[in-house]
Amino acid sequence: MWGRASARMDQYQVAQEHLEQSLGIFVSIEDKRMEGFTLRSLGMVANGLGDYQGWQNYSQKALSIARQIDNKVDEAEAINHLGNIAANLGNFNAANEYFHQYLDIVQQLGSKYQERMANGNLAAVASDLNDFPAAHHYYLQTLEIAQSTENLEGELVALNGLGKALSGLEQWEKATDSYQEALKLLSTFDAEWGLLGALTGLIRIAVKQGDINRALGFVDEILPYLEKGESLEYGVVGRSEGFLVCSQVLYTARDPRASKVLDQGYFELQQRADKIKDPAMRESFLENVPSNRDLLKLWSEKNNNNNRD
Repeated sequence: MWGRASARMDQYQVAQEHLEQSLGIFVSIEDKRMEGFTLRSLGMVANGLGDYQGWQNYSQKALSIARQIDNKVDEAEAINHLGNIAANLGNFNAANEYFHQYLDIVQQLGSKYQERMANGNLAAVASDLNDFPAAHHYYLQTLEIAQSTENLEGELVALNGLGKALSGLEQWEKATDSYQEALKLLSTFDAEWGLLGALTGLIRIAVKQGDINRALGFVDEILPYLEKGESLEYGVVGRSEGFLVCSQVLYTARDPRASKVLDQGYFELQQRADKIKDPAMRESFLENVPSNRDLLKLWSEKNNNNNRD
């Protein structure tokens, strides 16, 4: 518990030391359930450190133990971790397979909380694969469960996700309504991370409709959070996509802040990539995740243009 508490405070090195000590004890007394639990905890610490290979290794070991002792709850958790790793690295087809396995198991277990998570993960992957009808379907399932269980965070994620799926289907009015519902929900509880998904979506719609001034208004709302380093990583949109969309609008409007915003997004992304020691994983993270790839492309284009000037 000391290790897990340290991880929640982002004290990852301390967390790792305590969790490794506890892992050794659980192995010595042959407590397989707690060994698997500790391996998953070490995986989350590795994620916090940006060590995707470590996260994957711990999760695979935890999955093996869960299957050895026939523990479906732990098996589902390990599979979900592996799906998240694949999605974070842009391996969306693999992530899709893991999340389908996760959904099958949690439906058997009758866990509505996990079923909501599984549907949300499947929706996000479908969106990344540009399968917007599937994304729409899964986000509707997510929203229904979140509302029936009075889970506000789940409802917020689902509303932002529905906005993104409806935008992909070019149903602009419905997408706008979904994002506005998300912002309305945000006003009832403290969840700054939800702002990025809603406002980024509204920016994209404004740009599609040719209203750059409205898009700039939303950019001005996002930038204070991006610039001061708010995590904003939970939900539908991450920081890379926020920097990308804001930079695109600022360059279109010939706003002098454009270069600074793009540079911050680029250097933040490179810092995250530098933590990934496995070359293949680092390459996948940079090239297969759409927002990461597009941010790098925009930065390269703008810097090449500056060099030519």
